[in-house]
Amino acid sequence: MVKAIKNNGQMITISTHALHHHKMSFLPPHLQHLQHLQGDDLKAAIQQEYYTQAIAFIVRQTDYTEETATERLAELKDPVKVVQAYLGLGRDACDKPNAIKSKNQLKYGEIRKFMDTGAKQYNAQKELNELRKKYQEHLEQQQQEKLPVFQQEKQEQPNCSNCSPAFATCDGEYQGADHTLHEA
Repeated sequence: MVKAIKNNGQMITISTHALHHHKMSFLPPHLQHLQHLQGDDLKAAIQQEYYTQAIAFIVRQTDYTEETATERLAELKDPVKVVQAYLGLGRDACDKPNAIKSKNQLKYGEIRKFMDTGAKQYNAQKELNELRKKYQEHLEQQQQEKLPVFQQEKQEQPNCSNCSPAFATCDGEYQGADHTLHEA
């Protein structure tokens, strides 16, 4: 099979076999031995190459020997994490309570604390206002329940000047039919 490729405005025809072979020759010299492998052999060779490159990377970036680099890579499973741990930049370094902070980190930390405190106070005040509102509604409901009793007593004893809707009777307590009459 022949494939046409445009190169600098000129059409070049190359067979697909030659094209495939041409692409494989772009592999770096240290990977040329992988071009003939297939299937599980290729996967195993790629994994071995990755492992070898990772160990070399760790050894270049740290003072670790190959044995130490191998142990740390087996432990952390990522060469970048191994180097970060060596440099003290990993998660462990951020979680330390004694970590040195810059002035900006301290400033923004204080701002965050202030904003968190303000938000907590706002939420507490909002909750308190809601409870007050519910209590006020409860009192109004009780008042509405007592109002018919008051109106009935007022009709029965219209000369009582001390009775008010706030109280069921002149004495401030609900006494039913034992209501006493106060004259002004």
